[in-house]
Amino acid sequence: MGGGKDAPDVAEALRLIQTDPHRARQVATACLVHSQATANPAGITTAQRALALTARQLGDVEGAIGLFRASISTAEGAALVKQAAEARMGLSVALAFRGDLREALHEADLAAGGLRGADAAALQMNRALVLQLLGRAREALEGYRLVLAAFRRQGNALLEGRCRNNRGLLEWSLWDLKAAEHDFKHAERLFLELGQDLAVADVRWNRGMLSARSGDVPAALAALDKADEYYVAHHIPRPYLLIDRCELLLSVHLVAEARHEAERAVEELSRAKRGLQLPEARLSLAHAALLDGDAATALTNAEQARRAFAAQRRPSWQALARFAGIRAALLGSERSPAILSAARRTAQVLESLGWAIPSVEARLIAAQVALEIGRPATAAAELRRVSQA
Repeated sequence: MGGGKDAPDVAEALRLIQTDPHRARQVATACLVHSQATANPAGITTAQRALALTARQLGDVEGAIGLFRASISTAEGAALVKQAAEARMGLSVALAFRGDLREALHEADLAAGGLRGADAAALQMNRALVLQLLGRAREALEGYRLVLAAFRRQGNALLEGRCRNNRGLLEWSLWDLKAAEHDFKHAERLFLELGQDLAVADVRWNRGMLSARSGDVPAALAALDKADEYYVAHHIPRPYLLIDRCELLLSVHLVAEARHEAERAVEELSRAKRGLQLPEARLSLAHAALLDGDAATALTNAEQARRAFAAQRRPSWQALARFAGIRAALLGSERSPAILSAARRTAQVLESLGWAIPSVEARLIAAQVALEIGRPATAAAELRRVSQA
């Protein structure tokens, strides 16, 4: 970083982010103070970026966004093109975590002109992640395929591991369990070889969710508990783990416990301003409230989730939240042409998005409501569609 042999090392701060983010913050702060004292804009912008990355790792999304913007401002003021692009790359992910997915893509596009080689590949991996969050699975998979080949050519094991972990999550969401297991296993091996304990905990959490998809819920819960032990011991917040635990508990009908986890997730994600995962937590709470017989809570949270997903342009999640709202209305004894129309429309949307089981359930609700409001022909038509599914 310059300024004498006793100057703190910002490269060390960047390295520590993935292993000891609290120590990384201390080193980065010392780097920032030293760079400011020596009027070193390159050192200042890099230290600001290291602090931003640390804040993001520790769950402070708003703090991270502010620090990334400060880093960009410092770099642009000193005509440091590469450093400004690096900060924009980090800002893109932080904005995605806040739920500003379109703005995240915009920042990634702005960063592209200032990055080359490994940095450019890392940016494309981040861009694939944003596309994944937007539900653009095909584009995301292609993005991961291209950058994974680049990381392997470069011998960049750390970024290969991150790419495989991200892609494994996408494959898991698409029910391509064999491919997900392949990527998770490779990512875990790479992280273990690199001594990346935090990343190992993250990928083991993901492998736990893979166990759930394979039908082994006890193994999945055990994996989540093990990962959570690491996060708690190292004071690293992972409130969205509560969402996964809620859904696992619901799958074995432990409704009260699941609802408690969902309520904690909503509270903690609201406090952390994690706009990306907050509507997912609200949807989980709606699911738990439905099974708990609480139509009002289910409807309120499903509607809040639906509006947030619509704002984020996440159509699959939006359709699932709308379906939860229809189920809540039905639980609350609402029977009307409006509910019938909503159920039929939602069934079509779910079917078009590949959600076969929720689509069938929505058609069954439509058939039930149609019968109860005196429209037997409509009910018969919906039941025919179910039989053909």
